[in-house]
Amino acid sequence: MPEDPPPKPRNQIWVFHSMEPPPIHPRSYTAWRGLFNWTISYRRDSDIFSPYGVIDKREKSTGDAVLHEFDLNWEAKEKDIVWFVSNCKRSHSMRNEYAAKLNETIGVDIFGQCGDLKCDEKWPICVRKLQSIYRYYLSFENSLCRDYITEKSFKIFESLFDAIPIIRSGANLDQYLPPGSYLSTKEFNSIEYLGNFLKLMANTKRTPSTFFNWRKHFVAKDTIDSNETFCELCRRGHTDKKYKRLYDDFQTWFSGGEDNSFCLSVTNIEGI
Repeated sequence: MPEDPPPKPRNQIWVFHSMEPPPIHPRSYTAWRGLFNWTISYRRDSDIFSPYGVIDKREKSTGDAVLHEFDLNWEAKEKDIVWFVSNCKRSHSMRNEYAAKLNETIGVDIFGQCGDLKCDEKWPICVRKLQSIYRYYLSFENSLCRDYITEKSFKIFESLFDAIPIIRSGANLDQYLPPGSYLSTKEFNSIEYLGNFLKLMANTKRTPSTFFNWRKHFVAKDTIDSNETFCELCRRGHTDKKYKRLYDDFQTWFSGGEDNSFCLSVTNIEGI
């Protein structure tokens, strides 16, 4: 987008659409006051909410067979943590630094351009190959912003990867994912504490299949390529007189103002 907005034709609806958090955007939008009518984004307070994924209720609940199978496989798993990551630049969430620190306590294997390991197959095939080996899966966002939870988390749920997700995000996770189905880095006061907790759980004879109870009643869907967002935009375009709005101070809505309070500024990776 240009730094200075072009002239806006009379009675035209302008829609701001972005699936990226404020730290990823290269410029301020202070010049765009009083121009945007609607918003489309991952944020729950957008005019059109467009999540990266959803958890839907199953039409018919399944039995406990899948959980029993997980119990049998837990002790046979040979390695602890797997992480797929290809963007090696320093992120606003300092996820690379967090993973490196965690690796000092418990093993973290990194697949992709940022690690030494490769899985040249497509994601579903990689899942089948690795789920019998690893106990945990890292799902770390590049920014810790409100409502920002991406396919990094939903993909592990959708694929039914038999590993416990460890999530680092600024979102209220229980609004998006089944409670009790994941571990959040927010729950641990230090990275070392998290690592020791994971080691203890890995060595216990009590298998943690309760993390997967949600599978009996719910199903995860990746919606990033869904048409529903733009179908909704089309519907509203035909009834625009019923839905009037104008963002007078768009920058404040977008980032929380000058202090960028919408996102957490990470200066210390411990305890976040």
